[in-house]
Amino acid sequence: MGFVAGMARVKGDSDFTIKVLRKYLRLSDAKLLAGTYDYWVHIYPTKPYVDPEEIRSYLSTVQDRGTAKPEDFIDNSIMAELDHEGFIDAAYSKFKKR
Repeated sequence: MGFVAGMARVKGDSDFTIKVLRKYLRLSDAKLLAGTYDYWVHIYPTKPYVDPEEIRSYLSTVQDRGTAKPEDFIDNSIMAELDHEGFIDAAYSKFKKR
């Protein structure tokens, strides 16, 4: 829940996020900060379900993976529950521009 709420704030409140970036990256260049924000805000999906294809891609690099399948490493049940209950949409709606 904290991760989802945090990402909703990051994605929905660019002024706040840029202030945080300015503080912790110790940058003052507005163009650089805006570019950093624009890059990172799109890296994380709104609904962060684990994609089996990403695990499959990793497993293809492991020499001794045995019979491991992506499904052996994924549990999207908590995210699905948060999604089904409307938590994710509610978190993002707090920061929608009106």
